[in-house]
Amino acid sequence: MTARELAAKMRARARAVEPEFRKTTRSLGIIAVTFTRERMDADIYDQPIPRSATGRPLWQRTGKLRRGEKSEVLDAYTVRIVNDASYAEPRHEAGKPGRRKTRYPAHWRDDLEQAFRTVIVDAYRLTWEAILRRGGL
Repeated sequence: MTARELAAKMRARARAVEPEFRKTTRSLGIIAVTFTRERMDADIYDQPIPRSATGRPLWQRTGKLRRGEKSEVLDAYTVRIVNDASYAEPRHEAGKPGRRKTRYPAHWRDDLEQAFRTVIVDAYRLTWEAILRRGGL
């Protein structure tokens, strides 16, 4: 392999970095939203709705909180999980010290970073390896 061929391969790899990392970041966002929605199901939607003394439900489920959970890719290396339901943040924080009291706490995002720490590292490592394998050496 000549120096010119090696330089061409390295330029091709350099051009692949941002698009490949953006794909990985987008995939991590989708996986993270799936995780938070599963936690919402377990903490909120799988629980029975309390009833009044007359037997009527105290509220009606709309699923808006679950549907509002989305990921936003900010750049090739950063994804943010957001919820466009207006009550998402107060609902998530309810039951924590200094916050509104609730009999039904649901902190669906609290374990996200810890649970995904190794997933993120592995995903980005595999992305780097795929980029470096491009075209062989």
